[in-house]
Amino acid sequence: MFNDYQILTFNLPTKYDCGGFIPSSYCDDLTLDITGSQYMAPANGFFAISKNATAANQFIQISNVCYLQTIYSTTSIVRIDICMPIYKGIISTIHYNAAGTTEYFRFIYPIGQPSIIKY
Repeated sequence: MFNDYQILTFNLPTKYDCGGFIPSSYCDDLTLDITGSQYMAPANGFFAISKNATAANQFIQISNVCYLQTIYSTTSIVRIDICMPIYKGIISTIHYNAAGTTEYFRFIYPIGQPSIIKY
């Protein structure tokens, strides 16, 4: 039984192995456009979204060739958080009907990747 949200994950069998990354503290803030918008990963890492729900059964979904991950709210006035690993150049589609404010939409770089070195 889930307290704040339900998690449904379906891993698609593909030639890609999108796991094995560990999030770092380096990230780029992004703008969450309308539902159905697509985003290309600038490097290996994670897409992370935090959005407020205003009713039960609102959701956020991220899909690409590696994963389809959906998180639903079970009550109103709850924050929905989703974080999914992705490889550089893979395009993800984001669907949502959570009607509350967006707390953040970020691309998080993984630990040990050369792309996170800041000069």
